[in-house]
Amino acid sequence: MRYMWGQHLAFGKPFLEVGCTIRLLENIKVIADELDVPEDQPARVKRGITHEWPWVEETSGNMTDISVLPAKGTASEIVYLKGFEDQGWYQLDNARLSAAIRVEWDANSMPYLWYWQEFGSMTEYPWFGRH
Repeated sequence: MRYMWGQHLAFGKPFLEVGCTIRLLENIKVIADELDVPEDQPARVKRGITHEWPWVEETSGNMTDISVLPAKGTASEIVYLKGFEDQGWYQLDNARLSAAIRVEWDANSMPYLWYWQEFGSMTEYPWFGRH
């Protein structure tokens, strides 16, 4: 399957649940841009610095593994991933279901991956705490 630049994929229930994991290539960098999260909105990942996948510094100063999906109500997050070589890929694993979804793309054409997570903490439009 080929995806065009700007294509978006979103995954959720019933496949994704607390404890599912996201696997990536080694040496991936996590970019947390300051402009993506308003100052009055909580964020999970400390902004304005680059992290090494999957460990990021939280706004509290603690380190967390963002490859493991947290509990509902955790602050929403968007970061950008870079460092993919010719062939980019990620895999979503659900151990309880013994199932996985793998996505691959031409990393020369699409060198960055948006990593957006919504865990039900957004109570306003468009999610209203449902996801």
